[in-house]
Amino acid sequence: MGKTLHYDKTKTKASPFPPDTKAFLYYSISPGKPRIAGELRLRVTSINDSASFESGSDVLRPDGRSWSRSIYYVSKYFPPLYQRLKEDGLIPDDLHKVLAALPSKLLLDRQVLYTLNDTFIVDFSHNQTTLTIITERGGLQTLQLRKTFTDSRGRGCLRPYTGAYTNKSPSLGTPILIMNL
Repeated sequence: MGKTLHYDKTKTKASPFPPDTKAFLYYSISPGKPRIAGELRLRVTSINDSASFESGSDVLRPDGRSWSRSIYYVSKYFPPLYQRLKEDGLIPDDLHKVLAALPSKLLLDRQVLYTLNDTFIVDFSHNQTTLTIITERGGLQTLQLRKTFTDSRGRGCLRPYTGAYTNKSPSLGTPILIMNL
């Protein structure tokens, strides 16, 4: 039985892609990112024709972020697809050696960082945020921000804040903080 690339996966169920989706699966590396940050994305188009690729738009997840699967994830959980990317020359041999040496850890529910400038989101309504850092030289490390934004002065551990923090504003280029008390 083959594995499935899900559109969105929660702890209780996996959601399929929206019905009647016409899309192209493609490999992408964002400018300013290292090679190990390569990812598969889906570009939705109005018709099933490769000429419409440029006029399409990437599939977004329910939280507004782009749907993607990292090359790390594909290398560990979708070997035939990964092998095809290698055969097409998108994964050089030295990068393959790095990816092969990384441990297998399921990362779908975590935010992955590849550089110090990568954007991440902290949800204040949760006690913990888990970030995974992947580099070609340093391997894979996990960073957990636990109870960083909680109030433990009284009984128990209160979460007095709502909202989210984004470490970098694309329009301002500076950190922003959005909190609701």
